[in-house]
Amino acid sequence: MGNTRRFRSGLWVLLALSAALAVCLVGSCGRTPRAPSKQLNLLLIMIDTLRADHLSCYGYERPTSPNIDALATQSTLFENAIAPSPWTLPSVASILTGLHSTRHQAIRERFPLPQHRETLAEVLTGQGYTAGAFVSGIFVTAQYGIDQGFADFDESFVGDHTHVSSPEITDAAVEWLRHQGDSPFVLFLHYFDPHDAYIAHPGFEFGKPYDGWVDPTIEPRVLSRQAARFDEEDRDYLISCYDSEIKFTDYHVGRVLDELKTLGLDESTVVVLTSDHGEEFLEHGLLGHRRTLYEEVLHVPLLLRHPDMRDLPERVVQPVGLVHLMPTLLDMLGVEWDAQETDARSFLDAVQGKADFDSLVFSERCTRSIQELMEEPRRPKGSRRNLRSLRTGPWKLIRRVDFDQSELYNLASDPGEQRDLRRTEAEGRAGRLEEILFRWMAQTEELASVENPEAPVTIRYNKETEARLRALGYLQ
Repeated sequence: MGNTRRFRSGLWVLLALSAALAVCLVGSCGRTPRAPSKQLNLLLIMIDTLRADHLSCYGYERPTSPNIDALATQSTLFENAIAPSPWTLPSVASILTGLHSTRHQAIRERFPLPQHRETLAEVLTGQGYTAGAFVSGIFVTAQYGIDQGFADFDESFVGDHTHVSSPEITDAAVEWLRHQGDSPFVLFLHYFDPHDAYIAHPGFEFGKPYDGWVDPTIEPRVLSRQAARFDEEDRDYLISCYDSEIKFTDYHVGRVLDELKTLGLDESTVVVLTSDHGEEFLEHGLLGHRRTLYEEVLHVPLLLRHPDMRDLPERVVQPVGLVHLMPTLLDMLGVEWDAQETDARSFLDAVQGKADFDSLVFSERCTRSIQELMEEPRRPKGSRRNLRSLRTGPWKLIRRVDFDQSELYNLASDPGEQRDLRRTEAEGRAGRLEEILFRWMAQTEELASVENPEAPVTIRYNKETEARLRALGYLQ
């Protein structure tokens, strides 16, 4: 363990001194968190599979999110929040630990978050917080290590891909809030309903009547195989069902926020609303998520509401990575924490105008363990896609690691990522961004190999879990 710690410290110094990787230091590394006048609570709301551009407060034309919009008027809205990964398990693990996927290694369906990784809930529990969680997605459960630090962890709301869980999550959360004592609390709510299958809920419908062939409640993997059959009307219908799920979930999120106010807790609670990833609707020929690193799966909402800090801006334009959310929240709560062994740094000072924003944001889709990467760096026959992306200002580089291919987009002029500029920028910007990405990958993988000397623990599924994952398209 001592050697590992020395290696971590040495590499962190290298990262700090590297101008190319200045991204890894967000805000001021050595700052002392401000102590609030009172101990604050934390409510972390995560809505699975929620695209930022399908919320009204992010400019969407449909009124999908009246309660989230109301929260946005009291919050700092991050216009360009970026998910760490395009699917739930690695993304949630990154958000709760401040580590990228390569570091924490919860990267495949059978790889849980290792027990030695410290989570947001564990840090707060150590500071006297009561920690509760109500979750509804199979990858946000105890068998994947997401329960670490939560004294109250309820995953009884997890069902198959057609299960409607938002009312149950909210009912449980309201009851839990009503029974809190004087000690501060952290409450994590994970809403799953916007994930496929998409259901048009009565009273929350959008779009025109439809009598076509698309059934949005069938198994997602089956529907994805029919992507080539979709015409504009089919796609619009699918999106209208997705939007209905968002508005339905928004209603139940509103119930929690109303209860927080009714109980008089809104003035002592930091509220965060975000998502683990977005969703694809054929923008690049695919349905669902997980397989790419385009904006439709990485651009997610992020709202931060602090009851005491009046100097926070209404909106933040600069890109921010959700891997940095954990230290930022601890900073907002006034909780001291040594983040030197993570990939994250608080961006609170940057939000308040006291420091520069991060210049680079990384995301990953890892499919090979660090042991597999070390043993065979090149792509073995039959391997799945390993992807990395780098965002700096309007520029975004996507690297198909196993195929030695890159794509480059200017999101200011091409927000839909339809014009790959890799060839025209080959000797200039693309090459420089590739060099930064390669260096980050090499350093991250080297560190991960030291931290994870043994192959990941592998989960053994029971028949019920296997059936659920198969229905969701994660197992073939």
